[in-house]
Amino acid sequence: MNMLRDGAEWLAEQMIEHASSSVVYSRGAGSVTIDAVIGRSVFAVLDQTGNPISKETTDFIVKIADLVISDSQIIPDRNDKISETRNGVTIEYTVCAPSGEPVYRYTSSERDMVRIHAILTSKT
Repeated sequence: MNMLRDGAEWLAEQMIEHASSSVVYSRGAGSVTIDAVIGRSVFAVLDQTGNPISKETTDFIVKIADLVISDSQIIPDRNDKISETRNGVTIEYTVCAPSGEPVYRYTSSERDMVRIHAILTSKT
């Protein structure tokens, strides 16, 4: 019995169950509706002149097992789309991260959840 791992798994389940929003994850013509906890990340990057600046992404924490499109398990990839609807407004994000950073990272050693980085691309 690993109390820390079990506690982390329980907390992740509670987070998805009580603090998530329904979003649509799309790749090409395929999509899946999943629950995601929405957060943010701030990255330190260098601008064109070499000066440090910060870049912020909107993050979506999801169960990797939920990312199934057309009966195939996928992993997040650059340029995939994530959309959510709030108060009748659809907000679309594009999966990406600052140069040199991965577009997602696992949130635990169990690799059952991922934090996907994305930027706002439109509101309709």
